[in-house]
Amino acid sequence: EPQWICADLSPTGLDLATLGEFGVITIDPPWAIGIDVPYDTLTDSQLRSLDVASLQTDGYLLLWVTGRAMELGRRLLTAW
Repeated sequence: EPQWICADLSPTGLDLATLGEFGVITIDPPWAIGIDVPYDTLTDSQLRSLDVASLQTDGYLLLWVTGRAMELGRRLLTAW
C-alpha cells in the first residue's frame, strides 16, 4: 500500500525505523547555508547523523541540494 509522509526528521529522538521502509524517499534538508532563514537548520554533522538507512533497503533516494551543499550532498548520499 503506497504511503506518503511529510515529517520533520531533525534529531529529536524520533526512531526513524518506526516509520517503516519506503521505495522512494525525497529529502529537502534544512541546510545551514550561512544566511538567515525563517526556520531551524541542521549542521552538516546533524545531517550526516540522520538514520536514513533505516527507511530503505532498496529504492530511490532523491536529495534537494543548494549550490553550497553540492559536495556535502554527494557525501551524504554515500553515507546514508
